Amino acid sequence: MYRCLLAIIFSLLLFTLDSNSQWEKANGGKELPDSTSIFSILTNGNSVIAGTKKGIYFSTNNGEDWVQKNNGLDAQVEITALGMKGNLYFVGTVDGIYASSDNGDNWTESDDGINIQTIYCFLVNGSNIFVGSTGGVFISTNNGKDWLQKNQGIPEDESIYALTLKGNTIFAGTSVGVYASSNNGTNWSKKNFSEIVTSIVTNKNELYLSGEGYYTGIKVSTDNGSSWLEENNGFDVSKTTKYYLLSAGDSVYLGAQGLGVYVTNNKGKNWTQFSDGLSAYVQGNELMLASNDKYIFVGSKGASGYCNLWRRDRNETHIGVNDENEISGEFIKVAPNPVKDILHIKVNIPSEQIISLSISDVLGNNKVITNNELNIGENNVISIPVDNYSPGTYYITLSTTSGTISKVISIY
Repeated sequence: MYRCLLAIIFSLLLFTLDSNSQWEKANGGKELPDSTSIFSILTNGNSVIAGTKKGIYFSTNNGEDWVQKNNGLDAQVEITALGMKGNLYFVGTVDGIYASSDNGDNWTESDDGINIQTIYCFLVNGSNIFVGSTGGVFISTNNGKDWLQKNQGIPEDESIYALTLKGNTIFAGTSVGVYASSNNGTNWSKKNFSEIVTSIVTNKNELYLSGEGYYTGIKVSTDNGSSWLEENNGFDVSKTTKYYLLSAGDSVYLGAQGLGVYVTNNKGKNWTQFSDGLSAYVQGNELMLASNDKYIFVGSKGASGYCNLWRRDRNETHIGVNDENEISGEFIKVAPNPVKDILHIKVNIPSEQIISLSISDVLGNNKVITNNELNIGENNVISIPVDNYSPGTYYITLSTTSGTISKVISIY
């Protein structure tokens, strides 16, 4: 009887887990109106900031409620980029930069040294703030009060669409390819890629980039940009012209205009459809992505008459990890998530031999939960105490003879 009760409780937990594993509207009803085009998204804990064609909207509860905060901004200004350093928020627009030190309640111009430029992206590296713009790269060392152009090595008048940091090296996606700087932008060197790059991210030891145009797709580099491989398995490059990449945890997410959202966590070898429940009208437009510990957010630049900001529970979705041997499916289920005391893990592998199940933190510290003790083709249920773990993000990893599968959990 006791075991039966436990099984029922666990099944209910898993049902709750699965029932939430799709996209849902995140515009809080009428506070962030439908048809509002989303040009950029930024998260800070449970706070979400949406940059739109009509200024800035703030939510402090993951998109449940929103407040428009345009004091100091032109009410019709187009927000093209968002950035954050400490308690400072920055917005990039089609005519410069604004900053707020009071959670967005007031905005002031913060672009001394930058002539009127469209701002495409922000990157913070230590005490330095970088922006990519139509006029190249600019850097501020005093929290945005002054800016200095840092384009040595980049052709004049080239636009900088994306910036990412890998170790101590900054990579810039430009209108003529990829450039890198290992001395905080003082000098830039060309990497082995010469097409337009509108999105570039770092995940583990890899660089991912995308551009514009049919058949462009995604390129991945494992050697700091010296060489690039096309990694487009899972989506049709002939049906989209615009991509947006997001690195979150062990995964890279892709917003592909006209196709929707995809995810990979095996260096782009396979991309898995991740658009369950997302409006087809939203998917048909250019997509922006952001994440925090709880949600993945997607914003659309179009879809008149429809909600253009959505969210999906990052920890409750089941991502099939496809390796060369095609391991995929919902092989690991966890509940509850987030977890405080006891974590329940359900493992069901149809054929591959299970090697181990482990838990690791974001620094890679690994602890084996069980080793060669799980059965093929059976519902293995394991409960482990986690109250002695520090709060944060962890990964449950199942290793089999054909590859690995990971699940993200949050301990609080």
